[in-house]
Amino acid sequence: MANGLWAPAGMHVLREFSAAIERSYGAGLRQADYSQEETARSSINQWAEECTRQLFSAVVARGEITPEARLVLINVMCFKGFWTKPFGKQQTLDESFWVNPHTKIVVPMMWQRGTFFYHQGMFHFADRVQVLELPYAGDQLSMVLLLPEGVEGIIELEHTLGRQKGKLTAWLSALQCREVDVAFPKFIFGSRFNLDDPLREIGVVDAFSRHDADFTGMRPQRDLFLSHVYHQTLVAIDEYGAEGDSAAGPGDSRAARTSRTTPHPVPMFRADHPFLFLIRDRASGNVLFMGRVVNPPVPPPVRLTL
Repeated sequence: MANGLWAPAGMHVLREFSAAIERSYGAGLRQADYSQEETARSSINQWAEECTRQLFSAVVARGEITPEARLVLINVMCFKGFWTKPFGKQQTLDESFWVNPHTKIVVPMMWQRGTFFYHQGMFHFADRVQVLELPYAGDQLSMVLLLPEGVEGIIELEHTLGRQKGKLTAWLSALQCREVDVAFPKFIFGSRFNLDDPLREIGVVDAFSRHDADFTGMRPQRDLFLSHVYHQTLVAIDEYGAEGDSAAGPGDSRAARTSRTTPHPVPMFRADHPFLFLIRDRASGNVLFMGRVVNPPVPPPVRLTL
Protein backbone atom coordinates (compact mmCIF):
# COMPACT_ATOMS: atom_id res chain seq x y z
CA MET A 1 0.00 0.00 0.00
CA ALA A 2 1.29 3.49 -0.82
CA ASN A 3 -0.08 6.97 -0.24
CA GLY A 4 1.11 10.14 -1.94
CA LEU A 5 0.18 13.81 -1.71
CA TRP A 6 1.19 16.37 -4.33
CA ALA A 7 1.21 20.15 -3.88
CA PRO A 8 2.12 22.82 -6.44
CA ALA A 9 5.83 23.18 -7.16
CA GLY A 10 7.57 25.76 -5.00
CA MET A 11 4.80 25.93 -2.39
CA HIS A 12 6.03 25.92 1.22
CA VAL A 13 4.26 23.55 3.60
CA LEU A 14 4.77 23.41 7.36
CA ARG A 15 7.48 20.98 8.39
CA GLU A 16 5.28 19.62 11.20
CA PHE A 17 2.66 18.53 8.68
CA SER A 18 5.17 16.79 6.41
CA ALA A 19 6.60 14.92 9.40
CA ALA A 20 3.13 13.92 10.63
CA ILE A 21 1.94 12.34 7.37
CA GLU A 22 5.26 10.56 6.93
CA ARG A 23 5.01 9.16 10.46
CA SER A 24 1.33 8.20 10.38
CA TYR A 25 0.75 7.22 6.76
CA GLY A 26 4.19 6.68 5.23
CA ALA A 27 3.19 9.36 2.73
CA GLY A 28 5.75 11.91 1.70
CA LEU A 29 4.63 15.32 0.49
CA ARG A 30 5.73 15.82 -3.10
CA GLN A 31 5.50 18.72 -5.49
CA ALA A 32 4.53 18.92 -9.13
CA ASP A 33 4.49 21.74 -11.67
CA TYR A 34 0.85 21.62 -12.69
CA SER A 35 1.44 24.20 -15.41
CA GLN A 36 3.31 21.39 -17.21
CA GLU A 37 0.35 19.05 -17.26
CA GLU A 38 1.92 16.03 -18.93
CA THR A 39 5.11 16.31 -16.88
CA ALA A 40 3.11 16.45 -13.64
CA ARG A 41 0.99 13.47 -14.66
CA SER A 42 4.06 11.46 -15.66
CA SER A 43 5.83 12.11 -12.35
CA ILE A 44 2.80 10.93 -10.36
CA ASN A 45 2.42 7.81 -12.48
CA GLN A 46 6.13 7.06 -12.23
CA TRP A 47 5.87 7.20 -8.44
CA ALA A 48 2.95 4.74 -8.54
CA GLU A 49 4.88 2.43 -10.84
CA GLU A 50 7.89 2.40 -8.52
CA CYS A 51 5.74 1.79 -5.43
CA THR A 52 3.97 -1.19 -7.01
CA ARG A 53 6.93 -2.82 -8.79
CA GLN A 54 5.62 -1.82 -12.24
CA LEU A 55 2.10 -3.19 -11.69
CA PHE A 56 0.48 0.26 -11.95
CA SER A 57 1.56 2.80 -14.54
CA ALA A 58 -1.48 4.99 -15.20
CA VAL A 59 -3.12 6.10 -11.95
CA VAL A 60 -3.75 9.53 -13.47
CA ALA A 61 -5.12 9.56 -17.00
CA ARG A 62 -4.19 12.00 -19.71
CA GLY A 63 -6.03 15.31 -19.37
CA GLU A 64 -7.00 14.86 -15.69
CA ILE A 65 -4.34 17.24 -14.32
CA THR A 66 -4.86 20.94 -15.06
CA PRO A 67 -2.82 24.07 -14.22
CA GLU A 68 -5.47 25.02 -11.61
CA ALA A 69 -4.84 21.90 -9.52
CA ARG A 70 -3.69 22.34 -5.92
CA LEU A 71 -3.67 19.10 -3.90
CA VAL A 72 -3.70 15.68 -5.59
CA LEU A 73 -4.08 12.69 -3.25
CA ILE A 74 -3.18 9.16 -4.42
CA ASN A 75 -3.74 5.78 -2.76
CA VAL A 76 -2.63 2.51 -4.39
CA MET A 77 -3.09 -0.98 -2.96
CA CYS A 78 -1.82 -4.34 -4.27
CA PHE A 79 -2.60 -7.67 -2.67
CA LYS A 80 -0.86 -10.98 -3.37
CA GLY A 81 -1.19 -13.27 -0.38
CA PHE A 82 0.34 -16.67 0.31
CA TRP A 83 -2.13 -19.39 1.28
CA THR A 84 -1.63 -21.32 4.50
CA LYS A 85 -2.14 -24.39 2.34
CA PRO A 86 -1.20 -23.78 -1.30
CA PHE A 87 -3.16 -25.26 -4.17
CA GLY A 88 -1.25 -27.88 -6.15
CA LYS A 89 -0.35 -26.35 -9.47
CA GLN A 90 -0.61 -29.76 -11.16
CA GLN A 91 -4.25 -29.90 -10.04
CA THR A 92 -5.19 -26.65 -11.81
CA LEU A 93 -7.26 -27.53 -14.87
CA ASP A 94 -8.81 -25.54 -17.68
CA GLU A 95 -12.54 -25.71 -17.05
CA SER A 96 -15.76 -23.90 -17.88
CA PHE A 97 -16.90 -20.80 -16.01
CA TRP A 98 -20.47 -19.64 -16.66
CA VAL A 99 -20.53 -15.85 -17.05
CA ASN A 100 -24.32 -16.07 -17.45
CA PRO A 101 -26.79 -18.89 -18.29
CA HIS A 102 -25.96 -18.59 -22.00
CA THR A 103 -22.22 -17.83 -22.00
CA LYS A 104 -19.28 -19.77 -20.68
CA ILE A 105 -15.53 -19.25 -20.90
CA VAL A 106 -12.54 -21.46 -20.15
CA VAL A 107 -10.52 -20.53 -17.05
CA PRO A 108 -7.70 -22.14 -15.02
CA MET A 109 -9.58 -23.70 -12.10
CA MET A 110 -7.64 -24.46 -8.89
CA TRP A 111 -8.57 -27.56 -6.85
CA GLN A 112 -7.88 -28.94 -3.41
CA ARG A 113 -9.51 -30.79 -0.52
CA GLY A 114 -8.79 -29.27 2.87
CA THR A 115 -10.16 -28.37 6.27
CA PHE A 116 -11.58 -24.86 6.20
CA PHE A 117 -14.29 -22.72 7.77
CA TYR A 118 -17.48 -23.36 5.78
CA HIS A 119 -21.20 -22.54 5.97
CA GLN A 120 -24.21 -22.98 3.74
CA GLY A 121 -27.18 -20.71 4.34
CA MET A 122 -30.26 -19.10 2.83
CA PHE A 123 -30.44 -15.53 1.57
CA HIS A 124 -33.59 -15.08 -0.52
CA PHE A 125 -36.59 -17.40 -0.35
CA ALA A 126 -35.12 -20.76 -1.41
CA ASP A 127 -31.82 -19.34 -2.70
CA ARG A 128 -28.76 -20.77 -1.02
CA VAL A 129 -25.26 -19.39 -0.59
CA GLN A 130 -22.02 -21.18 0.28
CA VAL A 131 -19.53 -19.26 2.43
CA LEU A 132 -15.92 -20.40 2.55
CA GLU A 133 -12.95 -18.89 4.40
CA LEU A 134 -9.42 -19.64 3.17
CA PRO A 135 -6.64 -18.49 5.53
CA TYR A 136 -3.44 -16.82 4.41
CA ALA A 137 -0.05 -17.68 5.88
CA GLY A 138 0.40 -16.17 9.32
CA ASP A 139 -3.30 -16.63 10.16
CA GLN A 140 -3.89 -12.86 10.23
CA LEU A 141 -5.67 -12.44 6.89
CA SER A 142 -8.15 -14.61 5.06
CA MET A 143 -10.20 -14.63 1.89
CA VAL A 144 -13.94 -15.20 2.24
CA LEU A 145 -15.80 -16.47 -0.83
CA LEU A 146 -19.58 -16.06 -1.19
CA LEU A 147 -21.00 -18.38 -3.84
CA PRO A 148 -24.72 -18.23 -4.71
CA GLU A 149 -26.34 -21.43 -5.87
CA GLY A 150 -27.54 -20.17 -9.26
CA VAL A 151 -25.57 -18.70 -12.14
CA GLU A 152 -27.50 -15.42 -11.84
CA GLY A 153 -27.73 -15.54 -8.05
CA ILE A 154 -25.05 -12.90 -7.54
CA ILE A 155 -27.55 -10.11 -8.33
CA GLU A 156 -29.93 -11.05 -5.52
CA LEU A 157 -27.00 -11.90 -3.24
CA GLU A 158 -25.65 -8.36 -3.58
CA HIS A 159 -29.13 -6.92 -3.01
CA THR A 160 -29.51 -9.03 0.12
CA LEU A 161 -26.18 -7.85 1.54
CA GLY A 162 -27.18 -4.26 0.80
CA ARG A 163 -30.62 -4.54 2.42
CA GLN A 164 -29.71 -6.70 5.41
CA LYS A 165 -26.65 -5.16 7.00
CA GLY A 166 -26.16 -7.96 9.52
CA LYS A 167 -26.40 -10.81 7.03
CA LEU A 168 -22.68 -11.06 6.29
CA THR A 169 -21.84 -10.95 10.00
CA ALA A 170 -24.33 -13.74 10.67
CA TRP A 171 -22.86 -15.94 7.94
CA LEU A 172 -19.32 -15.38 9.19
CA SER A 173 -20.39 -16.22 12.73
CA ALA A 174 -21.96 -19.47 11.48
CA LEU A 175 -18.75 -20.74 9.84
CA GLN A 176 -17.67 -24.18 11.07
CA CYS A 177 -14.39 -25.97 10.49
CA ARG A 178 -14.84 -29.00 8.25
CA GLU A 179 -13.40 -30.81 5.28
CA VAL A 180 -14.38 -29.24 1.94
CA ASP A 181 -13.61 -29.85 -1.72
CA VAL A 182 -12.69 -26.45 -3.16
CA ALA A 183 -12.49 -25.29 -6.77
CA PHE A 184 -12.29 -21.70 -7.91
CA PRO A 185 -10.53 -19.83 -10.71
CA LYS A 186 -7.22 -18.05 -10.67
CA PHE A 187 -7.62 -14.36 -11.38
CA ILE A 188 -5.83 -11.04 -11.31
CA PHE A 189 -7.59 -7.76 -11.80
CA GLY A 190 -7.61 -4.21 -10.59
CA SER A 191 -9.85 -1.19 -10.37
CA ARG A 192 -9.21 2.52 -10.65
CA PHE A 193 -11.45 5.10 -9.00
CA ASN A 194 -11.64 8.87 -9.15
CA LEU A 195 -13.06 9.55 -5.67
CA ASP A 196 -13.85 13.26 -6.12
CA ASP A 197 -17.60 12.81 -6.58
CA PRO A 198 -18.05 9.84 -4.18
CA LEU A 199 -16.34 11.84 -1.39
CA ARG A 200 -18.59 14.83 -2.04
CA GLU A 201 -21.64 12.55 -1.92
CA ILE A 202 -20.76 11.34 1.58
CA GLY A 203 -20.19 14.88 2.86
CA VAL A 204 -16.55 15.75 2.12
CA VAL A 205 -17.45 19.02 0.43
CA ASP A 206 -15.45 21.88 1.93
CA ALA A 207 -12.13 20.17 1.26
CA PHE A 208 -12.77 20.46 -2.49
CA SER A 209 -13.87 24.10 -2.32
CA ARG A 210 -11.45 26.86 -3.31
CA HIS A 211 -13.22 29.21 -0.86
CA ASP A 212 -14.20 26.92 2.05
CA ALA A 213 -11.27 24.51 2.35
CA ASP A 214 -9.23 25.01 5.51
CA PHE A 215 -5.81 23.39 5.31
CA THR A 216 -4.08 25.89 7.58
CA GLY A 217 -2.56 22.95 9.45
CA MET A 218 -0.49 22.45 6.32
CA ARG A 219 0.09 26.07 5.38
CA PRO A 220 -1.05 29.32 7.07
CA GLN A 221 -2.33 30.81 3.81
CA ARG A 222 -5.76 29.49 2.85
CA ASP A 223 -4.85 28.72 -0.73
CA LEU A 224 -4.97 24.92 -0.69
CA PHE A 225 -7.87 22.62 -1.53
CA LEU A 226 -8.30 19.10 -2.83
CA SER A 227 -8.37 18.95 -6.61
CA HIS A 228 -8.36 15.18 -7.13
CA VAL A 229 -8.35 11.96 -5.11
CA TYR A 230 -7.42 8.73 -6.93
CA HIS A 231 -7.57 5.16 -5.64
CA GLN A 232 -6.28 2.13 -7.54
CA THR A 233 -6.22 -1.52 -6.45
CA LEU A 234 -4.98 -4.87 -7.69
CA VAL A 235 -5.71 -8.35 -6.36
CA ALA A 236 -3.84 -11.44 -7.60
CA ILE A 237 -5.06 -14.94 -6.73
CA ASP A 238 -3.19 -18.09 -7.71
CA GLU A 239 -1.98 -21.40 -6.26
CA TYR A 240 0.98 -20.25 -4.20
CA GLY A 241 1.51 -20.69 -0.49
CA ALA A 242 4.17 -19.48 1.90
CA GLU A 243 7.73 -20.29 0.83
CA GLY A 244 8.83 -23.57 2.43
CA ASP A 245 5.32 -24.15 3.77
CA SER A 246 3.99 -26.52 1.14
CA ALA A 247 3.35 -29.24 3.72
CA ALA A 248 1.40 -26.95 6.03
CA GLY A 249 -2.36 -26.89 5.79
CA PRO A 250 -5.48 -25.62 7.53
CA GLY A 251 -5.19 -28.62 9.83
CA ASP A 252 -2.16 -26.89 11.38
CA SER A 253 -3.93 -23.56 11.82
CA ARG A 254 -5.68 -22.04 14.80
CA ALA A 255 -9.05 -22.85 13.23
CA ALA A 256 -8.46 -26.58 13.05
CA ARG A 257 -6.87 -26.80 16.49
CA THR A 258 -9.97 -25.33 18.12
CA SER A 259 -12.71 -27.10 16.13
CA ARG A 260 -13.70 -30.65 15.31
CA THR A 261 -14.17 -31.59 11.70
CA THR A 262 -17.53 -32.95 10.61
CA PRO A 263 -17.85 -36.41 9.06
CA HIS A 264 -18.50 -37.11 5.39
CA PRO A 265 -20.11 -36.42 2.98
CA VAL A 266 -17.65 -33.70 2.00
CA PRO A 267 -19.38 -30.62 0.59
CA MET A 268 -18.26 -29.30 -2.80
CA PHE A 269 -17.52 -25.59 -3.15
CA ARG A 270 -17.24 -25.17 -6.91
CA ALA A 271 -17.07 -21.52 -8.00
CA ASP A 272 -17.74 -22.01 -11.71
CA HIS A 273 -20.12 -19.04 -11.93
CA PRO A 274 -20.13 -15.43 -10.58
CA PHE A 275 -19.24 -15.04 -6.90
CA LEU A 276 -18.20 -12.42 -4.37
CA PHE A 277 -14.96 -12.31 -2.41
CA LEU A 278 -13.56 -10.28 0.42
CA ILE A 279 -10.16 -10.18 2.10
CA ARG A 280 -10.34 -9.40 5.78
CA ASP A 281 -8.29 -9.06 8.92
CA ARG A 282 -9.36 -12.02 11.06
CA ALA A 283 -8.71 -10.37 14.43
CA SER A 284 -10.57 -7.10 13.83
CA GLY A 285 -12.98 -8.30 11.13
CA ASN A 286 -12.05 -5.28 8.98
CA VAL A 287 -12.57 -5.85 5.25
CA LEU A 288 -9.50 -4.78 3.24
CA PHE A 289 -10.78 -5.69 -0.23
CA MET A 290 -14.18 -6.63 -1.59
CA GLY A 291 -15.16 -7.47 -5.13
CA ARG A 292 -17.10 -9.65 -7.52
CA VAL A 293 -15.76 -12.18 -9.99
CA VAL A 294 -18.09 -12.31 -12.97
CA ASN A 295 -15.77 -12.79 -15.94
CA PRO A 296 -12.38 -13.79 -14.52
CA PRO A 297 -9.49 -12.70 -16.75
CA VAL A 298 -6.92 -15.38 -17.42
CA PRO A 299 -3.93 -14.20 -15.35
CA PRO A 300 -0.28 -14.10 -16.38
CA PRO A 301 2.17 -15.51 -13.80
CA VAL A 302 2.50 -13.03 -10.91
CA ARG A 303 5.10 -13.54 -8.20
CA LEU A 304 5.38 -10.48 -6.00
CA THR A 305 8.26 -10.28 -3.57
CA LEU A 306 6.59 -8.92 -0.46
